[in-house]
Amino acid sequence: MSRLSEKKQSKLNPSRIRDHLANERTYLAWMRSTREVAEAFVEFLYTPEAQTAFAEAGFRPVNEEVFAEFGDRFPVVENLFTIEDFGGWSQAQPEFFDDGAIFDQALLGR
Repeated sequence: MSRLSEKKQSKLNPSRIRDHLANERTYLAWMRSTREVAEAFVEFLYTPEAQTAFAEAGFRPVNEEVFAEFGDRFPVVENLFTIEDFGGWSQAQPEFFDDGAIFDQALLGR
């Protein structure tokens, strides 16, 4: 198979091994001049259409009606927790994600 054919095949079949790990799509770029479009896109992510696409791709939908259709594909989660278990975003953001916080420390292996 030629290199060109391999590239075409890898686009048609995502399970084929690729020679790089870079994602080919930008899912959301939020710029000052695109706020309205970005907000519309975020709203779209929660529509039944988008949630169905996510479920078909193997992601657990958050829309209850879509989950009712695809729920048997996803295991029951025992001891499910939410951001509220960490004090909400106002507490979790600085504790886990600010510069030098827990996430950075984990990446550095500390």
